[in-house]
Amino acid sequence: MKADVSKQAVGQALRACRTRKLVTYHPDPNDGRATMVALTEAGHRAVRQGRASLDAVEAALAERVGVATLAQLRKALTRLAPALEALAGGWPSLTEDAVEEPASDGLGEQPPARKREQHRRQQDRQHVPRARRRTTDAN
Repeated sequence: MKADVSKQAVGQALRACRTRKLVTYHPDPNDGRATMVALTEAGHRAVRQGRASLDAVEAALAERVGVATLAQLRKALTRLAPALEALAGGWPSLTEDAVEEPASDGLGEQPPARKREQHRRQQDRQHVPRARRRTTDAN
């Protein structure tokens, strides 16, 4: 199975796993330019825990909707995923950002999306996390 993931994304994920001591790197004995990646014992435990979590979710879903419905859903999603990926390349994003709005309505009023964005930016400027606030001693 080939994953449609960039080399940069894989590298970033592997660095995060290495930081958490889930993988180790070793030189490839057959190719001096390549590096081999192997799971550590902690990495194997994480995989087992992840699989157990997925199994628990699947069991809970099967209990709620039934095994047959869950099997139908899995089959439908397996067929739907490639179709969605094929369509995604040719369709514009369905977010507000994809819709160009005029700078104003001609009467000085800004469109709702632009007002929301300005409000969000204003809120971001007003909110300063406690860890970053400076305190001064009046002594």
